[in-house]
Amino acid sequence: MKSPVEIEDIEQLRRRAAIDDVELREAINGLRAGDYVKLTLLAHAKAVTSETVLVRITRIKGSDFRGKLAVRPASPGLSDLQIGALLTFTADHIHSLPKGRLPDGP
Repeated sequence: MKSPVEIEDIEQLRRRAAIDDVELREAINGLRAGDYVKLTLLAHAKAVTSETVLVRITRIKGSDFRGKLAVRPASPGLSDLQIGALLTFTADHIHSLPKGRLPDGP
C-alpha cells in the first residue's frame, strides 16, 4: 500500500513562528498558470519524510491551485511520485518561489 502524501501548510508554520512574509504573499497573488512554485511534500511512513519540490501551476481559481510535479522527489518515502503527478493545493501551501533556471514546460 502506498503511503499517503500531504502538502505541508507552510503559512500555518509561519503564523506559529510569528513570521509575516508580505513579499511572498504579494508574489503569490501575481502567479499565473505556467509559473512554478515550491511545495513541501510529507510522506507518512515509519517516519515522516519531507522534501521541497518544484511544481508547475496548471490552474488557479481564487486561492486554490492545481499543478504538476516538475521534478521527481529523491526522498525514499516520496519516490512513488512521478514527474507530471497532479497536485491540488492552496496559497497557504506555497513554500517559496524558485529562483534561477527552471525546467522547460510542456
